[in-house]
Amino acid sequence: MTKLNFTLTPEAVTVIQQMRKSRDPCIVVMRLFKDESLCKIVHQVPADQVPEGKTPADLIKDLFHGEFVDQACIVVLNHFITSSELSTKDVVVLFKWTPETVKVRSDKMVYSSAWTTFKSDILHCHQHLRK
Repeated sequence: MTKLNFTLTPEAVTVIQQMRKSRDPCIVVMRLFKDESLCKIVHQVPADQVPEGKTPADLIKDLFHGEFVDQACIVVLNHFITSSELSTKDVVVLFKWTPETVKVRSDKMVYSSAWTTFKSDILHCHQHLRK
């Protein structure tokens, strides 16, 4: 299959840069729109809307068992990791969700094909912030 070149929308780039700078929003869910060759944000969770006693990872599980149970998507998660030295590190985790129950079977191939380009775009957003 030919590699597909999807572009992050300007809004997505801005939100991801903001996520890295201010840790807000803590979750961004994006979908690929084949007809426009764009990757757009379809869901965001602001940091102040994470319920008491839940983590962003808990909210992602809820999304995958609810709204996105049968939809492919790409998730950007701002996550805190505590190391063995008890220091806390802020990391941005990026992954694709392509469940076996996906409604449009070709989405699995599309998301796999676009994955390398998409990861590069996200990495470019973060490199731009470090300068």
